[in-house]
Amino acid sequence: MKAYFLCRREDVSGTSGTGHVAQVAEFDDGTAVVRWIASMNAVGVASTTVFNSVDDLLKVHGHDGKTGLHLLFDSGRVEELETEVAALRKALDGAAARDRRA
Repeated sequence: MKAYFLCRREDVSGTSGTGHVAQVAEFDDGTAVVRWIASMNAVGVASTTVFNSVDDLLKVHGHDGKTGLHLLFDSGRVEELETEVAALRKALDGAAARDRRA
């Protein structure tokens, strides 16, 4: 799963605001959910919409590059980093054990 902020550089509609206007979750199967932040839009309304993909979400709300995604969290990358850290710890533990025997 990945989490993003939907960030508007320019509000072409005049209602959705600028800055981080929504939270987006992208699930492992590609489905994307957008949750609009009420305090960031002119009408003060929050809503939730499901899209088949992040690409589809941006086709509707990207406004030709005036809105983009800022990645907050990528569970796949976290797992990769955890694996790397575990391998480093194992290597360090092995080196420490060799040093104690020497």
